[in-house]
Amino acid sequence: MCAPGAVRLAIDLESQLKKPSVPILLREFYEQEIEVAYNYGMPGIRIQYIPGPVWGRDNAQIKTHIIEGNNPLTDKPVMKEIVEKFTAQLTDKEKNPGDLKHVPPPATYTGTHAELQKLFLEKRYTDFMPVILPTEELVNEMLMGTSHDPDEVLGKMNPGSEAGEMWTYTVKTAAINAVMAGAKPEYFPVILAIGSTGTTAGNISDNGFMAGAVINGNIRDEIGLNYDIGAVGP
Repeated sequence: MCAPGAVRLAIDLESQLKKPSVPILLREFYEQEIEVAYNYGMPGIRIQYIPGPVWGRDNAQIKTHIIEGNNPLTDKPVMKEIVEKFTAQLTDKEKNPGDLKHVPPPATYTGTHAELQKLFLEKRYTDFMPVILPTEELVNEMLMGTSHDPDEVLGKMNPGSEAGEMWTYTVKTAAINAVMAGAKPEYFPVILAIGSTGTTAGNISDNGFMAGAVINGNIRDEIGLNYDIGAVGP
């Protein structure tokens, strides 16, 4: 089960069946699950975090590293915290956690090429691979690949694994992402078709899996899509 699914199930157990529940998740999902808990109406739910990864470890390693290990956020023993979270009374902060506030980023950034590449990495706007900076000139060039209005709403999607609020994105948003990925304007109709499905390309877990798209018809040849030798290779 994915991390957001575990939190939602725990919230259902608490709210519907009145059963105490403590989902156990990897530390890497901490920020994500705070938002999930808020969005599903129980921001004060107690979550136990453990060190990762779990994937690829044998039973002895799991026992030493996780069961007998410490919560990487608090540095306290995992099993002791689990018992406490099931038995201790709720704190005032857990009863009244307040609101989750989002601070929107600026619409544009200014700086040198090196400064902006560094900014994108620090803000985790990329998958840590080099990107083409989406300058106004390049974005406008990408928009030439479609007759759709730049401000037309293309769809809504979660950032990953139903992790939080639905994000609305436009044709221009898709163009910005297409530029960053190195796409050509002639690819843009295919990118818009994929974007209109509202399906996120990445799902969040402790091991890798991604969504894919099947592209058929004359457009394959028009954009030079490789569907022959090495089509799914590096």
